Amino acid sequence: MKKFYYYAELNDNDVCIRIVSSTNKIVGSSKHIEIPEYNETVRYKKWLGDQWSPESYEPDVDTVIQDEINQLKESNGILIRENLELKLALADLAETYETKLTELQLALAELAERGE
Repeated sequence: MKKFYYYAELNDNDVCIRIVSSTNKIVGSSKHIEIPEYNETVRYKKWLGDQWSPESYEPDVDTVIQDEINQLKESNGILIRENLELKLALADLAETYETKLTELQLALAELAERGE
């Protein structure tokens, strides 16, 4: 059975914005603080370097909505790029298909002329 590692993911103000889990250790990230177990009580608490603040720093609704909009814009940009890459790959395949089809038709025409 795989071991899960749990991390408090920090924003730029060192406030935990979400709890993430991974089967791999996250090494070298100052934005991920390992926690012993899944624990939502540290969410919206500030990491003080060796402990969590007693105060909660919950974002206002506008901030949450804006963060979600930004994430959706980023995801949309990625999907647009991937779609373009797929279209280009499809165009390459179509060109290769047309080239091969033409070569095959020419070869068949030559065979027909020879009477084979």
